[in-house]
Amino acid sequence: MIRFTMRVEGANVLDPELIGLKVAYADLRPVWPEVSEWMEQKMDQRFQSGGGSDGGAYWMPLTSHAYAVWKHRNYPSAQGKLLRRTFRLHASLTDEGNSFSGDAVRDMSRPDRFTFGTTVPYALYHHAGMGRNPKREIMFFSDQSQKAVMKIIHRFIIEALRGATAGFNTGVGRSK
Repeated sequence: MIRFTMRVEGANVLDPELIGLKVAYADLRPVWPEVSEWMEQKMDQRFQSGGGSDGGAYWMPLTSHAYAVWKHRNYPSAQGKLLRRTFRLHASLTDEGNSFSGDAVRDMSRPDRFTFGTTVPYALYHHAGMGRNPKREIMFFSDQSQKAVMKIIHRFIIEALRGATAGFNTGVGRSK
């Protein structure tokens, strides 16, 4: 059986029961790039909206006026946007191919599991609100977004099963 979960540092974001997907065997590696692209677009929307896209809470503004002035003076390209002082975190979650430091995590090697994330060391501090950082939940996907990911996967499986019945070996089920 395939188990698809979205996990953000220990918290299940997507309940496998939500999707109703039970397949004895399926190689989902061909669909992972589409899922990755969808997630990158959602993450970009999240950054563009300051955390408020998809029903998530807007990110807390900078708490120090002095820091806001310093950030604007020293990082003018950030234009006052949150979590984009150097754009390293943003790039790692929105553009796998152009991540400044190779921080993008996209593991599509397993047939039943896809990993999406970042190795930027300060991401968790912002996401969970650790240390001096206020909580700014970086990864948030509403039920509607989770269902959209599942529709991508469902569509792939249905198309693969149709191909299998037509005599093509798709890696899903048995070919005729």
